[in-house]
Amino acid sequence: MSSPKSLVLLAFLMLAPSAACKGDGTKSATKENSEPGSTDSAGKDKAPLAKKKGRVKKDKGEASMKVGDFEWRADGAAARHTDKALSIHASRNDMSGDSVKRQELHLVIDNYAGPGDYTTSLSGSRFVGVGLDIAAGKAAKGDDAEAKTLAMESLAKAEHMMLSKATIKITASSDSEISGSFSWTPASGLDKPAIREGSFRAIVK
Repeated sequence: MSSPKSLVLLAFLMLAPSAACKGDGTKSATKENSEPGSTDSAGKDKAPLAKKKGRVKKDKGEASMKVGDFEWRADGAAARHTDKALSIHASRNDMSGDSVKRQELHLVIDNYAGPGDYTTSLSGSRFVGVGLDIAAGKAAKGDDAEAKTLAMESLAKAEHMMLSKATIKITASSDSEISGSFSWTPASGLDKPAIREGSFRAIVK
């Protein structure tokens, strides 16, 4: 399960430049020689390349909810069944200017036994979010002290809602996906927004 600290580390990984993006001329030269109608080293025309079949978009599942008056929708949702527990995980990434924000929803059902009504335990279920300044993250790369300072600053601003005693209703369950609804009301005196109209269709991993 991801913690706010691991979310910061993940955000750093998201900023790492891919080696495939470095332009050394090799990739472009290879692409040019493979274009339809190009010639090989002997000067012979190559056969036109066949058109690639359209790729089927991978089903990542879905999840949404209202956090107070804010409507939240995940980029995808996954379900994992370990021992007697079922965990539902959904997340989304938001880019805004020079910052990236990641939010994750975790719902954990102990003693899962198929479709039915459940209540989450006192720990495990949560909604967390952490933001990171992209420029600062790149500048801190390779500098452990600076990276630690940035991580601590990000953690200090992180959102963290423990969703104990959230109600979950599993409406459908199969070997490939699990669907349901959920809601959460904060305990008296807890200054957190309620979660309403939650729903998910999670892909079983």
